[in-house]
Amino acid sequence: MSLLFSAGVGRTGAFIALDCLLDQADAEGVVDVFAITSQMRKDRVNMIQTVVSIQCAVVSGAKCLA
Repeated sequence: MSLLFSAGVGRTGAFIALDCLLDQADAEGVVDVFAITSQMRKDRVNMIQTVVSIQCAVVSGAKCLA
């Protein structure tokens, strides 16, 4: 029997942030990284754990939009 313990906040948070950023870019033509990550952390503590997670989402979003 195997058990997997994961809070679903590290890479998952970066992926969710990327999705939110792309949705916002499509709807509004701009992105507010601070507002999105702040709201995510408000909704679920530690959702975006590191600056690297934020950078990953922003760089990936920029590449998708280019």
